[in-house]
Order: sequence, then C-alpha cells, then structure tokens
Amino acid sequence: MKIYSVSTRHYFAFGALVSEELSFKLKELPSVRWVLPDSYLNVKEKDYGGEPFINGEAVPYDPKYHEEWVRNNARANERNRRND
Repeated sequence: MKIYSVSTRHYFAFGALVSEELSFKLKELPSVRWVLPDSYLNVKEKDYGGEPFINGEAVPYDPKYHEEWVRNNARANERNRRND
C-alpha cells in the first residue's frame, strides 16, 4: 500500500495500490463516498490533492485548501436534509 494523501480535517482519504476488482468492492462499503483512480487526479505533477503525507506525517492543516470543499459539502448536506 502507498499512502499519497490524507485529509485530517474535513474528509479522510488514502491512496492504495489495489486491483480494479477490489476498487469496485470498496465503493460498495458503507460510508465510502468515492474511490477514484489515479487518472482522475493530476498524476503528471504527482498532485493528489488533500494534505500531503510527508515523512510519515500529514502536513499542518490550512483552511484555504478546503474552502471550496466545505461550501460544496454544506450545500449537499442541506439538500439531503430537505429530502429526508
């Protein structure tokens, strides 16, 4: 397994080298929002988003990295509450 990105504040993500078959099984687990292949991210620049995992530690949290995610997630949560 290779960890490439961990978000420590608003969502939790990790990178792992797994088969495509296993990725489909992971998508079906409870509370799993998504499983994305590397091709979805910026592989050329080795930018996987989130907070870098460097020397065994996630870099300190900086709110600027998640402002858009917070806005989008708040809207989605509000829609879900209205539909319940």
